[in-house]
Amino acid sequence: MKMDPAYLQRNLQENLLLMDQDRYTKPAAQVKDRADLFGSNPVKVDISQEGMAQYRKTIQQNTPKAEEAPMLSYDLERLTNHSIELSARVNEINAGRKDLTVKEYANSLFQAYASLYAEITDGYDKGTRSVYSWGVDGPLSKEEDLAKLDEAFKSHAQFFETIYQNHQEEDQKRFDQSLQEAALGKLSSSTLKYLQDLAQKRENQEYVPSNIAERILNAGESFVSKLSAHKDFTHNAIMNYISSISVW
Repeated sequence: MKMDPAYLQRNLQENLLLMDQDRYTKPAAQVKDRADLFGSNPVKVDISQEGMAQYRKTIQQNTPKAEEAPMLSYDLERLTNHSIELSARVNEINAGRKDLTVKEYANSLFQAYASLYAEITDGYDKGTRSVYSWGVDGPLSKEEDLAKLDEAFKSHAQFFETIYQNHQEEDQKRFDQSLQEAALGKLSSSTLKYLQDLAQKRENQEYVPSNIAERILNAGESFVSKLSAHKDFTHNAIMNYISSISVW
């Protein structure tokens, strides 16, 4: 199975950004239009001053106080979104490449995570990294920063596995339908070509494990272990750590 990097990244970003929006925003209250409540011609009602005063008092007594939103401090120039950072790094790695295999894309996701993890860790160790994130007051700590990267990495890996599994399920449905047509003697030229292409594809099909996300995440853990053990953040060392690890 070949993967289109642009399609994958577009779907990853759209779905993960929606998750972020749900996490940090609340739905606005829906208020019916007055025309819906009273019709196009509202009824005129005369109310005395005493009545209006009592009405306002009743409203004030029965209106719940709105919860005050916490004041969060942000430096917008240093505001970061780890899902977008991870997607951007995957795009850099796959720039100019098309029709990636499943393993090639999985490896690029792991490599993107590993390089970002090394950059973040090295930045805090040298005192050169200070970033903000939505929903967190003040700059992130090193632990918070890495935890958010881990969360984004896990979400990307799981979503990639879901895309692949859905593709496989649709492929199997098409195959079963084609077999039914063949059994009934209703095999069209397009269905015949599909079966021929499928036979060729399955003959040359790459090995893909059922636990794609778990394999990608395990590769990330192996990298973190190597980095923690050697603590060498030079470019050559990082690339050696990455090249020594394969998703499967």
